[in-house]
Amino acid sequence: MPAPIQTKPLRVTAEPDTLSLFWVDNVAIIVWHSTPNAVAVQGLYELSSAKRVQFPTGMSVIHIGRVQLAMMDAAARDVFVSTLRELKEYMAATAIVSPANGFWASTLRSVATGILVLARVPHEIRFHDRVEDVMEWLPARHREVTGVHVEAERLREQLAHAALLARATGS
Repeated sequence: MPAPIQTKPLRVTAEPDTLSLFWVDNVAIIVWHSTPNAVAVQGLYELSSAKRVQFPTGMSVIHIGRVQLAMMDAAARDVFVSTLRELKEYMAATAIVSPANGFWASTLRSVATGILVLARVPHEIRFHDRVEDVMEWLPARHREVTGVHVEAERLREQLAHAALLARATGS
């Protein structure tokens, strides 16, 4: 029997309004409620250490949030870059979900791509307007890279729950 979806997010730092974290096996779903900061990014890295031990073949990440949250400070960008450098061979796929178009969509893509270029990350990253679009490619790519089959219905339910939380908190 599959594990139920996680209805309460894990808290990463003493700053509970920064983000919410959900897991479906070795897929992390992160709902950003405010601009990422260095403490929160470092906390995510530390909190994921148990998952890296449990699933040594890799993990995927789905980020959900407003595009304006890409405007993080240099300290947060530096921690993202150093963390991704350390995990670059471990990461399977990344999805960034933010409903945006025009200038803001371009800004998000530029910031995320810049971080990935600096970290020299070889894994696949895709940008989406809707969480539903993640399901079209991530489960298959995740299995291909990690060898772990994530039950699509569980992932879909958790993504829907995370998307509701994002809308409720204005993320």
